[in-house]
Amino acid sequence: MHWKLWTVTTIGHQARKSCSTLKASAQAITLAVLILAAAACGLIGSSDEGSGGQMPPDQTDIRSSLQARDAHTATLLQDGRVLVTGGFDSDVWPRDTVEVLDPKTGVWSAGSNMSTPRAFHAATLLRDGRVLVTGGLGPKLSPLASAEVWDPETELWSPYLSMAARRRGHTSTEFPKTVLW
Repeated sequence: MHWKLWTVTTIGHQARKSCSTLKASAQAITLAVLILAAAACGLIGSSDEGSGGQMPPDQTDIRSSLQARDAHTATLLQDGRVLVTGGFDSDVWPRDTVEVLDPKTGVWSAGSNMSTPRAFHAATLLRDGRVLVTGGLGPKLSPLASAEVWDPETELWSPYLSMAARRRGHTSTEFPKTVLW
């Protein structure tokens, strides 16, 4: 069975509300947004329509992720893999689980778990290749101020400085010349 990937032109807070609209307006964009859209909206679906069972050359054969999740992050890593963190499970409880997609092979693998379950958190690729994850909704569905960093060399998480205020549904951006302690 092949999995057909659709891509979308817009992603935001309305992605979950308008998945059918997103499917209809699908166009090619970056891999990170493609994976986020596919996971968030179920845009990865079984399809052999019109292809005679073969994947068209402009599409990637990607297997289903290991776990269903919602309100997660998907970060395009410097080596081309995609780090998918946290989100809600099917019972709407935050996950601490991590998956890594290798788009060259289309294979998902389990990563080391974060120290804190999170959903509606932010993830930022840092210039040195690490990924900073901040805030989100935690195990009691209350906003978090905590942060942790994933290292692509060890594929392990380390605690990081907490934010001054609890946040969820926020964004994060690395400033030029930021010093990480």
